[in-house]
Amino acid sequence: HALLTEYMSFIVLLFALYTISGGILLAGNIHGTPLVNAGLLVVGAALASVIGTTGASMILVRPILRANDNRPFNAHVVIFFIFLVSNIGGSLTPLGDPPLFVGFLRGVDFFWTTANLWRETLFVVVVVLAVFLAIDLILHRREAGAPKIKDPTPDTKVRLRGLANLPLLAGVIGAILLSAAWKPGVSFSVFGVSLELQNLVRDAIILALALLSLPLSYKSHRRANGFNWGPIAEVAKLFAGIFICIVPVVAILRAGHDGALAPLVALVTSAQGTPNDLAYIWLTGALSSFLHTATTYLV
Repeated sequence: HALLTEYMSFIVLLFALYTISGGILLAGNIHGTPLVNAGLLVVGAALASVIGTTGASMILVRPILRANDNRPFNAHVVIFFIFLVSNIGGSLTPLGDPPLFVGFLRGVDFFWTTANLWRETLFVVVVVLAVFLAIDLILHRREAGAPKIKDPTPDTKVRLRGLANLPLLAGVIGAILLSAAWKPGVSFSVFGVSLELQNLVRDAIILALALLSLPLSYKSHRRANGFNWGPIAEVAKLFAGIFICIVPVVAILRAGHDGALAPLVALVTSAQGTPNDLAYIWLTGALSSFLHTATTYLV
């Protein structure tokens, strides 16, 4: 069930966002001052919930690297890029982060995270961005007295290329919303697993949009983005293994107090039988560090 429903839809979405975003190129270069860097991080964090953390990272990581390639102290820029664009920014929709999409597949409303987490997300983004600005300002001032490094990528006008892919991204969003709103009540049994028609249509549309992106995108844009199939292939193999291994764990947990993980079930359940929120926070955080957030969400 996990492979035919959660895993396949999960990989189809990641494949589509990776493929379509790989055809969008932010060409040109600007100088990486603290304010410019902060602006790029804000844009990336905002985009992450619309085109996914994968898509936002694909589009913006090279521009922000080019903007700072003549600075002697620039490692922190990448670290905060990972924090804000590749993680925190995707907290508002199922498109943003894989675990939220798994939740959507399990019946969580598409806009639930938007309505319930926007304040927390905004707070974390502001705090992390403030820390970044403080560090970047200090290092930028320190660089003033250091020997100048020749800029390997001089400043040029910034242009957005591959605009034909933007409607495809909108189509991905539309396909997901369609599967949430359209419930024809038709399903098919495959290996004993019930697959609903709206979910099959959604995945087919998303896959078709990803494949359509290939002929619509210039190969030069993908080359400039460093696009190749290696990363998404590794992700597919990694998560196939994780999803397969998680199946018996889910079955054991469903056995509750009668299963092999009864002590764990007792740990996250209060004496009154209600969930122990604090225990869930610590346990899910610990599991996410090596299981990935998506599979922890599924468990």
